[in-house]
Amino acid sequence: MGFIGLLALPIALRSQSDSPNEKALEQVVSDLYTAMINKDQKTLEALTLPGLTYGHSSGIIENKSEYVEAVVAGPFDYLSIDPADQTLLFYGDTAIVRHIFNAKGKRNGEAVVLHLGVMMAFQHVNGLWKLLARQAYKL
Repeated sequence: MGFIGLLALPIALRSQSDSPNEKALEQVVSDLYTAMINKDQKTLEALTLPGLTYGHSSGIIENKSEYVEAVVAGPFDYLSIDPADQTLLFYGDTAIVRHIFNAKGKRNGEAVVLHLGVMMAFQHVNGLWKLLARQAYKL
C-alpha cells in the first residue's frame, strides 16, 4: 500500500461507521451499560465473548466470569452510566469503541462518581457485536 493508500485508510474505515453496524454497535454499548446498572447476568453473558479481558483503571484485569460476577454481586452498584464523546472505528469483523465513561454509583453504600477514558474492542460473531476487550484509564 502506497503513502496515499495509507492516508485514505482512516477515511475508508470511518466511512463504514455510517452503516447499520454503527447503530447496532451503539445499541450493544447501551445494552451493556444498562445490564451493568440492572445487574443483569444473562445479558452481560450474552454480550461478551468467552475470552473477554476486562481492564479497570486501577490495573485489575478480569476474565469474563470475574467481570460478570463483580457486576452482579460485587460491592459497586451503578446508578447511571453515560458515555460521552464516543467514536467507533470498524475494520472487518472488529470494531473499536472509545468514549469517556461517566458513571455514578455506590461502593459499599458510599457515593462514587467515575470519569474515565475507555477503549473497548468488539468482534462481530454470528451477526452480533460482542465485547472482546475493555480497558479503562484515568483521565
